[in-house]
Amino acid sequence: MSQTLQRMRFPLAISLLLTFYAAWLLWGSTNAWERYWLGSLSILTAGAATAAAAGWLSRIVQSEARRGYTLLALGLGVWALNDLLRMMLLGLQPGFLAQPNFCDVLYLPGAVLAAGGLANLPRPRPSSGSRLRRWLDITLTSLASLALIYLLAVQPRLDAPPASGNPLGILYPLSDLGLLLVVINLLLISDARRPALPFGWLIAALVVYTLTDSLYASALLQGSYQIGAVTDLGWAVGDALWLAALLRTPSAAVILDPSRKHRPSAPFFLQGGLARLQRLLPIL
Repeated sequence: MSQTLQRMRFPLAISLLLTFYAAWLLWGSTNAWERYWLGSLSILTAGAATAAAAGWLSRIVQSEARRGYTLLALGLGVWALNDLLRMMLLGLQPGFLAQPNFCDVLYLPGAVLAAGGLANLPRPRPSSGSRLRRWLDITLTSLASLALIYLLAVQPRLDAPPASGNPLGILYPLSDLGLLLVVINLLLISDARRPALPFGWLIAALVVYTLTDSLYASALLQGSYQIGAVTDLGWAVGDALWLAALLRTPSAAVILDPSRKHRPSAPFFLQGGLARLQRLLPIL
């Protein structure tokens, strides 16, 4: 029982912080200066903590996983730098988000580095099945996903009447969706019964990011975004899920809890669920 409580201390602490943050966003002071400082520092702290965790893991994991964690740390670090620049520029020029700016473009290379990091993490290959079949599944899934992204994210923006806000906000959800597609493809070419990546945590984090960044992009286009809005909670939740995903990769889990080396990487029912999802994705 004590070991269970010890393992739950960190998730409970994160949940408590997110609860306090949500309460402040909903019912806290409406003073613009307080919203700017507390909102900016909360976003920056969450992003920097995730990047720092990836950087720390890149130094302590085994050599075959080091490259993947290094690229992940760089990608998440670029996102944290983006948050810092946005905070500084908002302090100097409160209306700069209403126009296209460097921060909108900086998010994209962060997503590319994060995708490279995930692709370089060690994972078991499927023990059965044709390689040609797997690559065909990846091709079909990618083409279908790209078509869906265009229809749901790009085409409505092209058909919408011109707005006076910032149109480059669309790069945020598009980057998230691209990274989500990479995770899905990694699931297709991995052994789902011996998952080396916490696909559930990664997908949850990227879905939260995508929804939050879609709202953010819409607010930027309309020129209505204010830091400290309830929308900002999505970034904090997404960062918490990213942190959970990093700490639950097998390379990190063995370092943090050596007893995991002799345990199955996922419960039996979850392994079966991932295997079924792996077979269904090309059909969907």
